[in-house]
Amino acid sequence: MKTLQKYFCLAVVIGLGLFYNSANEAIAAPRIKLIEAGWERPDSADLLAHIKEIEQTPYSGIVVMIKGKDDDGKTVVMQNTFTAQPWKRKWFEQNIKELKEAKSPQLTDNFVRIGANPGDIDWFDDAGWKQIVDHWKIIAWVAKQSGLE
Repeated sequence: MKTLQKYFCLAVVIGLGLFYNSANEAIAAPRIKLIEAGWERPDSADLLAHIKEIEQTPYSGIVVMIKGKDDDGKTVVMQNTFTAQPWKRKWFEQNIKELKEAKSPQLTDNFVRIGANPGDIDWFDDAGWKQIVDHWKIIAWVAKQSGLE
């Protein structure tokens, strides 16, 4: 009987040790990250101009609205991916420069704002989808070149 009691006590001690270890791991879990994604999304120029203020917030990252300029100087909003207008990488080179300059050790999880609305491409138009994919390729290029997620 005493052997059974020893094994029972040993099992309890091991179980408590595992429970204690699990509790400590929960405490050491990574911190929660807050990503600012409200109505007032800065573009790359705003982010660069206000980076010190933004770093004072509790956010670990932000959603950035990318706005390039086409060959005629008109604004091209990267959020509008479902448009038939072809884009050129050179239209967004200034954004990459600004985003690189605005690099922050605090803002480690940043994203480009993209969307499906407004759009002028039919959801069932294969040629239109090729244009959308081309837009997304440029978005991925901007994100990679500027160090965004």
